[in-house]
Amino acid sequence: MPSGSSCKFLKFTTRSEEDKPSATIACYLQIDAKHVCSAARLVVGAVGPRIYRCKKSESILIGKRLTNRLLADASEVCTDKIEALDDIYGSPWYKLEISKVLMGRGLHAAWNEIKESQS
Repeated sequence: MPSGSSCKFLKFTTRSEEDKPSATIACYLQIDAKHVCSAARLVVGAVGPRIYRCKKSESILIGKRLTNRLLADASEVCTDKIEALDDIYGSPWYKLEISKVLMGRGLHAAWNEIKESQS
């Protein structure tokens, strides 16, 4: 991976690790030399019939210096366009809430990894 970048994948299962997850997220962040987010790719999966790219969340991050508040804002809107399914792994509301939490954790983990590698 390029310098100043990090990628994270997280999943949440209601039973065992081998079980189908209720939600998954993947996030990629790249920070330039001025500590500005130059690239972001955010994806939510396992909540509906397909994988969803979170373009609104990406646009919140790209071109800005990352802060805890900015990462929280991006996490909060990551499920805006998602059609979650109701099944044995959770209700649509539950899956969307879990996705927001996972995205926040993934973004913070990626950002912290980048900061540690640059110090």
